[in-house]
Amino acid sequence: MNSYKCYLVSDLASELNIPRTTVNDWLKTYGPYLESELRGKRKVYPERTLHILQEIKTMRDNGASPNVIEQDLAQR
Repeated sequence: MNSYKCYLVSDLASELNIPRTTVNDWLKTYGPYLESELRGKRKVYPERTLHILQEIKTMRDNGASPNVIEQDLAQR
């Protein structure tokens, strides 16, 4: 088992201070650009995914559309 910090969806929502439903939407929309792993029956997300979601939140707060955000993620 990996020793780095992992987050559940509820943890991500708390860290980002956004609704859990929004996190779920972003995980679906931007899933190809986010890392996750299964631990038992639960999906967990590494700290890198939290950082990317923070960037997505900033872009959304600045008015970026989902298409613009996806283009930005795809260029990485």
